[in-house]
Amino acid sequence: MPNLIAPGLILTGVLLVLLRDWRLTIPALLAQYLLLGLLISITLPADLRLGVDLNSSALIEAATGLTVTLLFYLTARAAVRSDITSQTYAGQELDEFQQAALRRQQRRVNRDAVEARANRRAIVGEYLLPVAALLICATVAYSLSQLYPLGQSLLNDFSFYWVVLCGLFTLLLAHDLIKISLGLMTLLNGLGLLLANLGQRPGLLVEGTQAAVAIGLATALSYLWLTLHARLRSLNLDEVLRGDD
Repeated sequence: MPNLIAPGLILTGVLLVLLRDWRLTIPALLAQYLLLGLLISITLPADLRLGVDLNSSALIEAATGLTVTLLFYLTARAAVRSDITSQTYAGQELDEFQQAALRRQQRRVNRDAVEARANRRAIVGEYLLPVAALLICATVAYSLSQLYPLGQSLLNDFSFYWVVLCGLFTLLLAHDLIKISLGLMTLLNGLGLLLANLGQRPGLLVEGTQAAVAIGLATALSYLWLTLHARLRSLNLDEVLRGDD
């Protein structure tokens, strides 16, 4: 079973680094959480007996993943639904911020149309850097798993280094706040994967604290998404840093 979980963790890392659409990357993060919970349930002995043997660490990991990804999904969906058009303020007098938001939205629509026409030519360049990053992740993860084995298996060791490196490259290659948030949560998942590979149970207090930190961070990031989107109508870092008015 662990030999099936490791390829799943590798696949989720590929999706998180390669894809930009949050409708695909957020489910990939959820799958990563669930696979990690399954790996923990196999690696660590059961400590709960409620009719069936259960692992508290795996349950906490799965519950944390469901909470974090549901929060991200609902926030991203709310931000997308709040995008304005020329009809949003129809019949109203617009203040300075509303006028700037409308101009920014119109420029974004025009830019998206131009990019869509040039998409075939740009698609190679768009994915070239993420693919190169994945090749670097694979090479470095394999080298580290050989030099610094954690003791469970070579494939599980590779999975740990792979997940951490994918989280790091997701951060480095991010073009929007959603990808940055997913990269941070992936790095936190690396800690849980490390404990699973070491076969150590940190205790309910540590596990609860880790879950609280993950959920608290996800809540803060989601609030940042909504605040920034309400002001600038965009989560794209290029537009935010450029101050596209």
